[in-house]
Amino acid sequence: MLRAINERAPSLAANAFVHPAAYVVGHVEIGADVIVLPGAVVRGDMSGIVIGSGTVVSENAVIHGGGEGTGNRYREGSEPEDRSGFFVIGRNVVIHQSAVVHCGRIGDYANIGGNSTVLDGAELADYTDIAAHTVVPPREKIPWGANLRGIPAPKSTAAQISTTRRRELRSQAREIREKMLFWQDIGLTSQSDLKEKDMIQAIASKSPDIDTEAWVSEAGYVAGDVTLGNRSSVWPGAVVIGDAGSVVIGEYCDIQDNAVVHSDGDLIIGNHVSIAHGTSVHASKIGSNVLVANNSTLLADVEVGDNCIIAAGTLLDCGTKVPSGSIAIGVPAVILPLEATRRERLDQTGIGYSERAQIMKAAGL
Repeated sequence: MLRAINERAPSLAANAFVHPAAYVVGHVEIGADVIVLPGAVVRGDMSGIVIGSGTVVSENAVIHGGGEGTGNRYREGSEPEDRSGFFVIGRNVVIHQSAVVHCGRIGDYANIGGNSTVLDGAELADYTDIAAHTVVPPREKIPWGANLRGIPAPKSTAAQISTTRRRELRSQAREIREKMLFWQDIGLTSQSDLKEKDMIQAIASKSPDIDTEAWVSEAGYVAGDVTLGNRSSVWPGAVVIGDAGSVVIGEYCDIQDNAVVHSDGDLIIGNHVSIAHGTSVHASKIGSNVLVANNSTLLADVEVGDNCIIAAGTLLDCGTKVPSGSIAIGVPAVILPLEATRRERLDQTGIGYSERAQIMKAAGL
């Protein structure tokens, strides 16, 4: 799907392809020969996004211009163009399955591994190689040819890629594009319309209860015994299912792009909770004023108290209890006290997303 917001619509160069089961919205400039695969979300509702020629955005990846774009020169032709404040992705970059990319700039021939997370304002030089299940911290400047792995993975831990690996990165995007030509063979185009279906559905006579001030994206999915509170939102690609028990989501909560909320029993989520991009939540309780950051996983019977942060890429194993006022980080998670200054800001969680959701709702998206 290609959708406009704030009077800005995506633009596609020659031979670019966005699968109709992907979701691209807002100020997004897609270069020649770019491929965006099913389930991917590219959201230019905050800052503009430029995707350079030949880049591959794989299944269920999330690219969000989160307001810290640092691109200032974008060279697609013979002369650079001004893209100050944009999130610029270079040429022949591969963003693998379920990666979450929130950074400021990515250079040419970079590799973003599957289920990895690149956080706000990070800058990745050409030939950066981010391993699978890696978290790049906010505002890190990663040098040319660096290989990073781990949670988190600051640049101080980087190794230099080999000459052989550099050759692989030069050809990787092209080789993937050549394999993807079957999309054209079955007659799909970026403007293809998939058959629409109701994205808010009943299960066994239990129907979702959506507050009139809440918003569910046309590309989100909510089913069963689900309650969605005032000013809460479900974003493109997100799934919320209440089949094994009820799911109660409070006020000013956001279930962000490609997140999954699906418990084995009842799940209660408080007020002012952000379930960020690519997160999987199978927990039984999440308190109020909580950030569950990108690509983290909360397994069965997890309980999270009030005023907590679950850091990006973190795994909370079955039955883990996170006390109020804590931060959980890593695989397996280490639970530490959260600094008072960070706790105090958590009561604003969800406010910004609530405001953006109302804009999307007004636009009919």
